[in-house]
Amino acid sequence: MSDSGEHSHGDLGLYYMIFGALIAGTALTVALSGPYTDFGATANIVVGLIIATAKASLVALYFMHLKY
Repeated sequence: MSDSGEHSHGDLGLYYMIFGALIAGTALTVALSGPYTDFGATANIVVGLIIATAKASLVALYFMHLKY
């Protein structure tokens, strides 16, 4: 059995779904940082950090192939 050196890291549809989630996260960040939403100084920072952590995790796990 020969190993061709290729590894399966998910199909293209998965990458499009992750990309869509990142775009949605960016839109959510912009919407929450606008003048119409105010959770207070501390809560704004916490919500922003939660969104940023989720997006960074998706990038690291899927696009940097740390999940595999």
